[in-house]
Amino acid sequence: MRHHAEAIHLAAGTRPVALAAALAVFVSFHLIQGWLMFRLLASFGPRLRPLATMRIFLLSLLGKYIPGSIWIYTMRTTFFAEWAVPVRAVLSAAALENVYVLVTGGVLFLVTEGGAAGHPWLGPAAGAAALLSLAVAPSWFARAASVGLRRLGRPAIGLHPGRRQSLFFAAAFLTTWLLIGFGVWILARGMGVAAGFCRFPELAGAYALAVSAGFLVIFAPGGIGVREGVFAYFVSRLAPGSDAVLFALAVRIITSVAELLALGVAELLHRASGPAARRGE
Repeated sequence: MRHHAEAIHLAAGTRPVALAAALAVFVSFHLIQGWLMFRLLASFGPRLRPLATMRIFLLSLLGKYIPGSIWIYTMRTTFFAEWAVPVRAVLSAAALENVYVLVTGGVLFLVTEGGAAGHPWLGPAAGAAALLSLAVAPSWFARAASVGLRRLGRPAIGLHPGRRQSLFFAAAFLTTWLLIGFGVWILARGMGVAAGFCRFPELAGAYALAVSAGFLVIFAPGGIGVREGVFAYFVSRLAPGSDAVLFALAVRIITSVAELLALGVAELLHRASGPAARRGE
């Protein structure tokens, strides 16, 4: 463990510039995720305006904090029904979103964490294989993923995009992990965590694993507790355990605030787009 003089001191406060920059990155991440949901739905036929889809996506995220594993999907199907979007398309898009998020998050962790001792190529090779399977064999991957999603109480995949679209989504979701990881790294620097830029990939991969773990544990609404515990474990390499836990909690709070801010931005833009755009014309 590092000397206490190298520890982070959250009580002293976070640098305002770093906090604002990290918050901006997190808001951008959520807006991009909403746009990707629009693209996923569009790949199945429904043609909504991007802002309308982003608004519904961000609003439905509030459902993950309600105990139970179905509220986020119930909210999405209900809100999209007002736009005459078929339930099958909504649930397939939501299921695919889960798959892309989990697989690309796992890939990023494997690549940044490496393999077992003496086999540093093992992790990157496994990650590359998973990403390649997702990109070039979407139908096979969709069938295999549906089995796991059903066991987790999530909707199965009824529709899936073609290879070219699947390659795009795999690359896009992997990029969003890097984006939110960059925000986490900015916040870490602003809070005094001893993390040079060379630690950015490591933090991004650890956070991707932590979020994925929180998703897989269905009894924890929004992955509360699980995400923070897993992330704090990896951050403890850079800071004392108690400070690592506080930093993990800070990331949770700020990313949650960013969700609300992104929803506010989408709502304002949606209202400013005019009646025709709001009706999807």
